[in-house]
Amino acid sequence: MEKEEQIAVVEGLNSHGFIFQKACVDQIKKGYTSHNWRISVEEYPTIFEDRQTRIDFILRSALYQPNNFRNRFIVAECKRANPKYSNWVFFKEDNPAKKYFLLNGQYSPTSGQTYTFMDIFGKIENYPYCLDIFKKSIFVDTGVETTSKNPKGKGSATETIENACQQVITGLHGLVMDHMEAVKSEGKPQYDLAYIPLVITTANLYVTNYDSSKVNISAGTIAGEDISFTSANWVIYNWSGIGNPLEKVVSAGGRQKGNIFSPPMDSQEMKEKYLRRSIIVVNSNHLIPLLGSLSFD
Repeated sequence: MEKEEQIAVVEGLNSHGFIFQKACVDQIKKGYTSHNWRISVEEYPTIFEDRQTRIDFILRSALYQPNNFRNRFIVAECKRANPKYSNWVFFKEDNPAKKYFLLNGQYSPTSGQTYTFMDIFGKIENYPYCLDIFKKSIFVDTGVETTSKNPKGKGSATETIENACQQVITGLHGLVMDHMEAVKSEGKPQYDLAYIPLVITTANLYVTNYDSSKVNISAGTIAGEDISFTSANWVIYNWSGIGNPLEKVVSAGGRQKGNIFSPPMDSQEMKEKYLRRSIIVVNSNHLIPLLGSLSFD
């Protein structure tokens, strides 16, 4: 291969992001003893609410007990960005009452071995399935990608973060559907499954600190000295953005599909809660420490 052609091919691979994805997988495999998560499958195709997607990779941590099979899954989406130019800037949850997390699924049989699946909501201070990392992490509710130092220009957008969240939540619920069908056919005495959506990015992560009274209401801007940014290794993003694959469920007032249930949407509060998904967003340099902190024990 000629040098110029090789350069073009490498640039294309880097732009696609597949090389980054493979590097994340290799790092996880090498660091297995420090976090106890293992690669279950890569490039997993699935579908949810007529949306097809492909999960970059799935991690599994299994705990076995007599007559009880517990599986914890991480559904991962990789998003490469040039850290020289790209920053993902998040805004903290402004309402302490909203600082709950949504564990994206628990599954177990009811009486008569009828298998059901329910999404689970919990306030972080008192929920038994709450992970310590959720108690210690920063909760955010809005994310914006900003670019700087880029010769092609500066600016900001939400599309990259939104697309990553859409993909990981679509993939997660597609995986849930697939698992439920498999578990029903196996007829295990009890299954207890939980799922965590994870977005891994090379972008720098920052959380804003500012007083909204300092915003110029006429211009819609804030002076540089009136806002600061805290660097974050990871954040818990309570996402409910545009293109949420669960919007059909909410608009239908909740639903039952086979033995998989969503809660009844009998209030606006319930609808808002159901659309919000707690997604972990991590900078790739801190992926292994994050996995080491994630435990359901």
